[in-house]
Amino acid sequence: MGAYYVREAVENGEGDVYKDKWEKGVVNKTKICTSSVRTYIQMYEFVSMYHKLMNLKMSYTSLFKMKDEITDMFTLCDAIASEWKE
Repeated sequence: MGAYYVREAVENGEGDVYKDKWEKGVVNKTKICTSSVRTYIQMYEFVSMYHKLMNLKMSYTSLFKMKDEITDMFTLCDAIASEWKE
């Protein structure tokens, strides 16, 4: 399973079941720890919600560090959030 299946499952309301399977599969087949897999899924969902974030010339680490600030900004201003969702 990949990130595509996680997104599809979330859109279908079955996200938790698929996330668990995907997470376990990644942990079993790689040396990535469970918490890292959860973080990657969380960031994937965040960037999927705000599509224009994918266009930023920013490292994953930098985006992860700024995630809470970005979320706060989007929460405070719906117009900005809408612009980034398009």
